[in-house]
Amino acid sequence: MRCHARAVLVSRFAAAGIEQYRSAHRLPLPIVSGGDASSRQYSLELVNCRMFFERIKTLHFQHCDPAGIIFYPQYFVLFHEVMEEWFTEALATPYGEYIRTQRLGVPAVNTAAEFVSQAFLGDTLRFKLSCTRLGNSSLDYSVEVLRDAELCARGTCTIVQMSLNTRRSVPFAPALRERITNYLA
Repeated sequence: MRCHARAVLVSRFAAAGIEQYRSAHRLPLPIVSGGDASSRQYSLELVNCRMFFERIKTLHFQHCDPAGIIFYPQYFVLFHEVMEEWFTEALATPYGEYIRTQRLGVPAVNTAAEFVSQAFLGDTLRFKLSCTRLGNSSLDYSVEVLRDAELCARGTCTIVQMSLNTRRSVPFAPALRERITNYLA
């Protein structure tokens, strides 16, 4: 089966229709992005039946240098923020509970970024995350940052799941691993 859907954005009222389509075509769950529960948007982007997690963020004063341009280390903070939201919303693994209750963490062991064009205070940016490699206890993910259709930055990160009690890597649980595979690019 080939997937034909690309970047479909609908209101929460159409979510039931997406769920029906997803179920009929055996596709993964839609991606939730933006706002509070009453204004959430559901975004479904499929490429060879794989999804991207998408988050819309506005650049605030805290992200910028005195010239009003995003201060490049803030991209790493935002990449991590998007990864936490991916765990919580798309992987059905609330990040706070993952750390506090399950006593698991995913520290970054390698990260890189390319800064393509400037982003400014007040800009609305779209962060698009996908998993590029899934190992036993580690994964690589990439994030593209776009302002409208213009690429501002892209980043990659390798994270390793570890027990916070033993400080040793541990394999991803089968259910979590299965949900992650929906985002493999």
